[in-house]
Amino acid sequence: MLTGAWRVLRGGLWAFVRGGTREAAKAVGEEKDVGVRTQHLDAGSFRLHPLDFLDLLSQLVNKSLVVVDDDPDLRGVLVYALSDEGYEVRSAPDGLTALEMLETWRPSVILLDLMMPVLDGWGFRARQLARADFADLPVIVLSAARDLRLETLRPNAVIPKPFNLMQLLDTVANLVH
Repeated sequence: MLTGAWRVLRGGLWAFVRGGTREAAKAVGEEKDVGVRTQHLDAGSFRLHPLDFLDLLSQLVNKSLVVVDDDPDLRGVLVYALSDEGYEVRSAPDGLTALEMLETWRPSVILLDLMMPVLDGWGFRARQLARADFADLPVIVLSAARDLRLETLRPNAVIPKPFNLMQLLDTVANLVH
């Protein structure tokens, strides 16, 4: 049995759909005593457990990324920073490994380097776009390459290396929501 939670959840969910986590937080406002009532069989009484609204919303939205870059240090930094922001992050050292990963897991966003061994970013993107089940996944290109060939890549965003971490986090957040 829920106490007042459905009303708050419904209003916050619509705010989340319209404007992301910040709008949902505004919609929820001061509704801190919203909770879920549960009946414990041993005690025979109802107890009120707090409902973490933003945590619930984050579970409803796929907040996952794959970082495709051949630089292990950069992959590690990005995995750490994005995980710290609440994203599920996986990484791949090249485009071929990333394509294999997409066979069993669908991220919200792909962070893609271009200059990599085995299968570079251009090759990855061509294969991704050729697959109907992967073609709609948003891609942020992170690269020091000067000849990006954007007409071939058709990325959702391009962030040149070296990059500003806050800009990257904002770009990711905009594509996830």
